[in-house]
Amino acid sequence: MAMNNSPIPTIQSPYILNIDKKAPTRLALASLLFIYVLQYPLSRLLLTNNPTPFYTLTEWIAAYVFATLSTVILLLTMIAGLSGRPVQIQPSTTRIFRTRNRLGLTWVLILFIAFGLWSYLMVKLNIGMTIWTDFEALPFRITGILFYGRLFLQPLILTYIAVDYANSKLKWVIYLLIVGLGAWVSLSSGSRFAGIAFALPLLFLFKGKLKYLAFGFPLLVFIIIATASRNFYLPMIIGDINLMQIYANEDYQSSTIDNLWM
Repeated sequence: MAMNNSPIPTIQSPYILNIDKKAPTRLALASLLFIYVLQYPLSRLLLTNNPTPFYTLTEWIAAYVFATLSTVILLLTMIAGLSGRPVQIQPSTTRIFRTRNRLGLTWVLILFIAFGLWSYLMVKLNIGMTIWTDFEALPFRITGILFYGRLFLQPLILTYIAVDYANSKLKWVIYLLIVGLGAWVSLSSGSRFAGIAFALPLLFLFKGKLKYLAFGFPLLVFIIIATASRNFYLPMIIGDINLMQIYANEDYQSSTIDNLWM
């Protein structure tokens, strides 16, 4: 009896066969070439009475660099997705997070304290406030590090912590810490964008429909705090008379309260 030596397919290593990459990548390349590179020069050949803007050489170079980068990024993404080769899928992505060691609660508390002091330092230096740009620049680009570090780096680290504790019994402790820190950042910056950035990590802390409630309510609170901070907190902290006359007068504060209620 002849034995069948063909491999037996297993469920643990599924494969997806993708379509050929040549046609869509060539179409995308032609479209991007026309949109980003040829559209303006071709429009100059058309007879029209409408005035067209004049671009300097520096603006042209910057535009072509942007076009090149965007084209390369899109094409690399398409080539990876439409490679025509089998792509192995991991059985479960959540097991990757479970295999590595979780960040200890002590280090988490140290990070939250450091982030809170970070915003306190920015308040003392009048940096990162939505209504105030006349601050003293710090050496070694420290001002930019403080501003962009709080706006992007801190939410990324909080997201990492949220993923770490998503399956932990301490997730509600992490939740309260993130909400408290987000409220403090919204108050000290008066920035609604910062409030949104610090609310996003909460989406990774819970599962199901609960995560939208855990995200939506703090987001609303952060936006309210940031909006009210511009009129009731930051002008007094900065202490500028002209700023207080603009934002901290009774008419402006009353209008702000009415808008918040709406």
